[in-house]
Amino acid sequence: MKKIAIIGSREPTKIQELFASATTGISLKLGYNIATGMSPKGIDYIAVLTCVKNKKTDRLYLYLPWSNFSRNLIPEGAHIIVYNRQKDWTESVYKYHPNIPSLSEGAFKLHARNYGIVEGCTAIVACPSYKPGYGGTGQGMRIAGGLGIPLFICWPKETRENALKLAKCFKSFLEEN
Repeated sequence: MKKIAIIGSREPTKIQELFASATTGISLKLGYNIATGMSPKGIDYIAVLTCVKNKKTDRLYLYLPWSNFSRNLIPEGAHIIVYNRQKDWTESVYKYHPNIPSLSEGAFKLHARNYGIVEGCTAIVACPSYKPGYGGTGQGMRIAGGLGIPLFICWPKETRENALKLAKCFKSFLEEN
């Protein structure tokens, strides 16, 4: 299955929102599936809305930390994958998270499901917060780095011009792969 992970801040900048929407649309047009975490706001939700707008919810894979996470926001036709202590997902938290003792049970599950989002992807689109390395986006980026998956990162202070160049680079990369 060809898939692109779209991950990012729950409080993205307008440029990051545009970048996530554009790269999700590019991915869909080029025949890729979309993997994301289904946060009820932010970059995950931008990816979901872009799939809905393009009438491609059948190509949307939502990775949930527990079964009722954001269930009321899941569009019809989307595929649901729930963290159920999958060994590789669980091990990824221990391997890639910098501060395991700080994680609550819920946070552990959120970080574990990031492995599911990222594994097997052709590329990762990441729109991190102002605190790079923190939260689920940081975890997803660390996992991608550990697995050798290319990252296309739109930082919070990115200019519109640079974000457009990065989106074009992303498109060229997908067309070659």
